[in-house]
Amino acid sequence: MRPYFAIIKDSFRAAMASKVLYVLLILISLLLIALVPLHVKETLDWQLTPEVVKNPAQLFSKLVEKRESSKSVGRIWEFLSSDIKKKLLERLGEAGEKKSRRKGESEIAEEILLQQRLISELNSIIEKKDFYREDDWSGRRNINPEVKDLINDGVGQLSEIRTKRLNRLLVATALSPSIEAGSPTEIKLHYAIWEVPFPVPIQMTRQQFAQAMVSQLPYYFDKFVLSIGVFIAILVTCNMVPETFEPGSLNLLLSKPISRWGLYVSKFFGGCVFIGLCAAYLFIGVWLWLGIQMGVWDRAILFSIPLYVVVFAIYFSVSAFVGLLWRSPIVAVILTLMFWAVCFSVGVIHGFSKRQMAEKEMLAVVAADKNFVAIDLQHQINGWDESKQAWNEIHKLELDDNDKMFIAINRAMAPLRNHPNLPTLREFIKPIYDSRSKRILTSQLEIPTSTGYKPFFVSDEQGSSFKKIGRFPRETMRIWEGKEGIVAATGSGQFFRLNQERFQEALATSETSKQDEPKPSSPSVLAQIVGGVKKVETELFDSAGPDDPSEFSNRNQIDYSPIRDEFAVYTGEDIKIYQRQGADYQFKEKLDLELDFKISMTTMLAFGADKLTLAFGNGSVCVVNMNDGKSILQQLERRSGIQETFCSNDGKYFAILYRNGNLWTCDSANETEFVLSDITGQGQISSFGFGENGRCFIGYDSDRVAEYDLVARMQQQNFAPGGGFFSQAYRYAIRPLYRVFPKPGEFYKVVTSLASSSDMSINKSVDLNVSNDMPDTWGPLWSGLGFMSVMLALGCAVFHFRDY
Repeated sequence: MRPYFAIIKDSFRAAMASKVLYVLLILISLLLIALVPLHVKETLDWQLTPEVVKNPAQLFSKLVEKRESSKSVGRIWEFLSSDIKKKLLERLGEAGEKKSRRKGESEIAEEILLQQRLISELNSIIEKKDFYREDDWSGRRNINPEVKDLINDGVGQLSEIRTKRLNRLLVATALSPSIEAGSPTEIKLHYAIWEVPFPVPIQMTRQQFAQAMVSQLPYYFDKFVLSIGVFIAILVTCNMVPETFEPGSLNLLLSKPISRWGLYVSKFFGGCVFIGLCAAYLFIGVWLWLGIQMGVWDRAILFSIPLYVVVFAIYFSVSAFVGLLWRSPIVAVILTLMFWAVCFSVGVIHGFSKRQMAEKEMLAVVAADKNFVAIDLQHQINGWDESKQAWNEIHKLELDDNDKMFIAINRAMAPLRNHPNLPTLREFIKPIYDSRSKRILTSQLEIPTSTGYKPFFVSDEQGSSFKKIGRFPRETMRIWEGKEGIVAATGSGQFFRLNQERFQEALATSETSKQDEPKPSSPSVLAQIVGGVKKVETELFDSAGPDDPSEFSNRNQIDYSPIRDEFAVYTGEDIKIYQRQGADYQFKEKLDLELDFKISMTTMLAFGADKLTLAFGNGSVCVVNMNDGKSILQQLERRSGIQETFCSNDGKYFAILYRNGNLWTCDSANETEFVLSDITGQGQISSFGFGENGRCFIGYDSDRVAEYDLVARMQQQNFAPGGGFFSQAYRYAIRPLYRVFPKPGEFYKVVTSLASSSDMSINKSVDLNVSNDMPDTWGPLWSGLGFMSVMLALGCAVFHFRDY
């Protein structure tokens, strides 16, 4: 082995002879020196921002509707300006007819402006020292423990910042769940003695901020720092292999007791070890800065050292092979840069193509008797045309010009389902099949700043067309088929039941194209003034309780069991069950959860016949037996957040879909745990829907749907449109090429997944739904190592058989 170590040493001497090396070391030193003064300080969070307002429409309605019935809301209303009170009353229709909008001013712009003004006034209220009055908050059950601690310290004794924090929490309590309480602390960035202005308050603890930095550092280091570093490293090492063939050098080296392939591999690893030492200098310096200044000693930075060397080795394998063939450092650098351009191009083309295919992704699949319909991301409803082997659009989304522009602008920046400005794309009223009327009931995509009323669309009995017959109650989140008809739930925790008589009248009225509008002679008929034109709509739903509602902000925090005729609502701490009592649903019992992690995270609920499941953002699922209250906790995924939970109408089957495209199912009658189903499209599933008797439909690979039988555990049918040239090119050329091609630009995924801050075996309280999933985490590493091995083998073969 001694001759091979001598060759590695020789590689070090060759690299140190280059002046570029010193430039590299100086740049690393300057970067580390520049980072040292940067640090953060904690302060109490008290200001409201648009980010903490989760449902503006619900916030507006709560302020108006509860200003007299709730003392705490009334206290806030008391401090609001007369102008904004008037606008809120006008918006909710309590101050007469709305004023006609100024020409060219969209309703979305009005909503945004109203939200901004309201937040500004709420912040002014929070700054008032006399805002808190004990009588206004006595008797409230959802008081934050932090509020109790601040009050116990004496309201008059609190400092100015702690008084603001108290008022901030009181406002959030009164207007929950429309406004979140937020993190107790806020981060301020400082560079030496100067505060660094930041456009948005960073509402987290110092530790959370440091961990967030650690999770993002691999990406930015890869895209900026390491890209430059790898380029310089190639310049430093490009002469290592070509100089081997200088007169006298090769003969001298081969005179030693070494093989030709051993000489080539030793030269290669000599360059990798040298660059590894430089990388260690950079990353250990960053690791020390994060530990000393930020208080976090995270292993992700140290793992970056070997992974960075692997990235360099991929490019260096090309440089070494080119140097072997042409014996020219310049040619080696040029062709290596061309290889980098090819890698970059393949990644960009694949990313663009994947994003375009994602726009065709199925958002939901709804079984309808013996047929089904598929809903895409823009809430277009599609049926399958067997003769054409393609999807047939049967219900087109109705949007005005402003909404179309809003979606188009955001769509250009990110896939619709991932864009932060369109969170309600998955918060639409999920379509259901009404077996009584043999029709599909649905709504349409809701722009985040809409009024809260969603239109009520109904299909014909063949499911081939849809028509609007009314609207759902304000802030409706979900609908189900119940024992005695359709039931609905709103974000304020109120339940409603579809009035069958008025529903049938609305259907009959919609069949006639020319009819006079009904006169508003009863409470079931509503008159609206829209754009100066009076429109009359029949109120289709009747209130169904409860007297003590539990508010929720996500449609997956509530579910209905048609077998039990009960609602289950996840409140953030426990589960409340509401049982049918006469005509209304009233509180029955509360289920407490005993878990080994914090439950203040994304949670999705599914309610069956005798079991209830809770899927958590950390990848675990809790199955609760409704008969004895006992629960079983199971860890399903460790690297992906949850997308949706499902339960069949008979309450027997459960399913959980994760954001990485994996579907887990459970037959609760025969099994106690979820299993990763062996079904078509596993890893690419985007939607799921239960039918009858274990029949289900799976949306996968963008626009494909498979029918599956959970009882027989086999696929029944596959609905795969042929697609055009672009779809074919993506599936059979671009995607396979991307999978086998090296992906050095994606190694940050490996580093991020190895970070201790995201290690579920260490920290089960990490909510993966609020972090970026890393699908195919290890794919870039294996494809890179495979490519490097092939290039090394080619170089060894050429060196062995070529006559020098």
